[in-house]
Amino acid sequence: MGFIIKMGKEDQIPLHNFTKDDEDSIAFKLHSLEKRSYYDFTVPHRHNYFEIFFFEVGGGYHLIDFEEFEIQDGSIHFVSPGQVHVLKRAPGSYGYIVIFSREFFYKATPDNRLLFRHPLLHNRTNYPIIKPVQKHFQELVNCVTRMGQELARNSPYMEELMRLYLHEMLFRSAENLERKQQEPDLVMSFFALLETHFYEWHFVTQYADELAVSDRQLGHELSNSTGKTTLEHIAQRLMLEAMRLLQYSELSVKEIGFRLGFDDPAHFGKFFKKHRKISPGAFRSKSNE
Repeated sequence: MGFIIKMGKEDQIPLHNFTKDDEDSIAFKLHSLEKRSYYDFTVPHRHNYFEIFFFEVGGGYHLIDFEEFEIQDGSIHFVSPGQVHVLKRAPGSYGYIVIFSREFFYKATPDNRLLFRHPLLHNRTNYPIIKPVQKHFQELVNCVTRMGQELARNSPYMEELMRLYLHEMLFRSAENLERKQQEPDLVMSFFALLETHFYEWHFVTQYADELAVSDRQLGHELSNSTGKTTLEHIAQRLMLEAMRLLQYSELSVKEIGFRLGFDDPAHFGKFFKKHRKISPGAFRSKSNE
């Protein structure tokens, strides 16, 4: 079963910003997916914050960056800033959505690479979903429940406690992945830079210089940890954004190329065709069929 997607007239992909209830509130929210509510999925969109969906009872489909996933009982879906997603939730499904901003997560944390340790976030995986065994899923739901209780109490220590619960939830989620090897600091630092600068930095040297290492050392660390070269990661991130904009925006191919840092539209076309074996225009036409 596939999605029927209603596109808007915007020339850019709709971006939802985090809005706080008032000046004193925190950039963290917890919503219940009620049993009888129906999620409005009319327009593909993305956020400048993180969303984590806990489905106690599943039903329906979730499209995240060109991949369609069935919503199953006891599953957890991770959506990162910038990812394009559409949720069609069956009326009988329910659970929770945890929403938080980067600023909330890092407020008391000096290490701005910490979120990149989580392989389910920041476009780091093609399968941003886990389905823990029932015992582990319930432990994670219990953590979310404690968050809700703390929000209701509104104690003077609420923000600090919410951040502790969030850290616990993220790392207990990561424990359910098969890959448990900790990535080196250099690798996490590279991905943090890549997510910030992929629009304008297309060369390995730009990242290596910023990280104060040689091109060779950076490539060696990435290859050992991920099986891909530095250039492959840069190209993969550019291609992901190019496909998002081609399918979900009304920017012209030329405008998309310029936005992604290509001075010559022909260079963008060659780059895209090299990696997808199809031109940007043909990809867009095929996606719209």
